[in-house]
Amino acid sequence: MADAMAQLLESPALRSSLSRRAAGVVRRYYGAGAMADDYIELFDEVVRTAQIIRSPRTGAGPDVVMLGPQTPPTGGMASVVRAMRRSGLARQSRLTVINSGKTTRQGRTLISGLAAQAGLLWRLIVAIAAGRADLVHIHTCSGRTFWRDCVHALVARLMRRGVIWHVHGGRFAEFAAGCGPVGRAVMRRAFESASAVIVLGDTWRRQLMPYAPRARWRVVPNGVPLAEGPLGERGETFLFLGHFGRDKGAAELVQAAALAAGRGRKLRVDLAGHETAPHQRDKLADVAARAGLEDHVRFLGVLAGPAKQAALASAGCVVLPSYVEAMPMALLEAMAHGRAVIATHVGAVAEVITDGVEGFLIAPGDADALADAMTRLAEDPSLRQRMGRAGRRRAEQRFSADAMGKRVLAIYNDVLEARP
Repeated sequence: MADAMAQLLESPALRSSLSRRAAGVVRRYYGAGAMADDYIELFDEVVRTAQIIRSPRTGAGPDVVMLGPQTPPTGGMASVVRAMRRSGLARQSRLTVINSGKTTRQGRTLISGLAAQAGLLWRLIVAIAAGRADLVHIHTCSGRTFWRDCVHALVARLMRRGVIWHVHGGRFAEFAAGCGPVGRAVMRRAFESASAVIVLGDTWRRQLMPYAPRARWRVVPNGVPLAEGPLGERGETFLFLGHFGRDKGAAELVQAAALAAGRGRKLRVDLAGHETAPHQRDKLADVAARAGLEDHVRFLGVLAGPAKQAALASAGCVVLPSYVEAMPMALLEAMAHGRAVIATHVGAVAEVITDGVEGFLIAPGDADALADAMTRLAEDPSLRQRMGRAGRRRAEQRFSADAMGKRVLAIYNDVLEARP
């Protein structure tokens, strides 16, 4: 204690630096905004069992029933829905959000699954019938979720409500190509009869337009809340956010760290995510151990809310070496926190970052290129900071939650103005 007091007394610069850092910590974690975020997390958990969330409207916007997954927001689609609820869209329109995510336990029986889907359909019917909903906004993705949502769209149209599809997921084009003639005919009818079909980028519009040429395609990039307070980095840790399955490239990230270690540069890697199959984490840990990186590769588990914000705040760079993506929320969250990024040329990622400006773009599966990019950023703090600042500016200009909300609200208004 005496030594610490002496250091502070003898160094005005140290006192000033620590004071600025302490003020930043207070603003980020203990200010009114942080407290509000904590309450939102609590309220999200409480209302999850209610399945329906209604937002108060302060503007003159439309009444909208929105179907999408709710808490816990560990997936991209759930994060988008949550960001919309926290954006100006929820204040300028009246959103009734119905949880379309899985609410039954893992390994549920067929009967319980059918009962859950029947309950979801019933909640949609009640929400439309009980209010004066102008539109039904359906967040969907590939597979059985899309076919289920076709039923929701049909019911909404039978009840004379406009339908807006919002397509997520990096495998939707692949799913559409593999549907077969009947499935593609159903998809074409579902999209072309809708008031609008939202996709996340021009890349996805070009890929999906052949399956429904007369659909009213609209592009709305994902958006995230912008981090507040000081955004300066605190280290050179490389943060990974995602599951440990092949699609997200976690194995390539650990392999790249091992390659860098073999070249004499041990990098710190934090992996935040979950397994999609047994023993995935053990295999990653084995690769790290063989490279002598037991103390450099950490597994943080699934992060959400303040814990994820803290991980982003302390990282030097965020790495997303994915094989498949649409427009990853983790990438946008990294940019919103002023972090340099390393990502792959997949999906709409190249519409978000420019190689060499906000980060580096590499080919999926190229562990050598990933190791080179990580080593370069680890050894050049000024480059990390320049890329982080460029990413933050890009997020502010195009990928904030409020920017996303404004684009969606404009689509709502356009659709309603075009209706007879």
